Amino acid sequence: MTLHLFIDITLFISLFVSITVIVVSVYQLLNHIRSEKRMLANFIGPLIVFLPSFFDERGNVYRVRLLVFAAIAGALGLLKALRG
Repeated sequence: MTLHLFIDITLFISLFVSITVIVVSVYQLLNHIRSEKRMLANFIGPLIVFLPSFFDERGNVYRVRLLVFAAIAGALGLLKALRG
């Protein structure tokens, strides 16, 4: 019983941290779009996450961080769902 509770609490905290990092990364990512690509970015929306040419150097750091933590949050969410 206590091991299951510990695992559930650890999963919850890990998901919370991952989602917080994702939200902060998205906010920072939107601030680092290259000025010449800003108009085009409005048209393709969420797909810009997969296009590194839209961002400056710092923006690409946030883009990679977003993708990594999205994968981590997805894996943790799947693990939590499978645990019941």
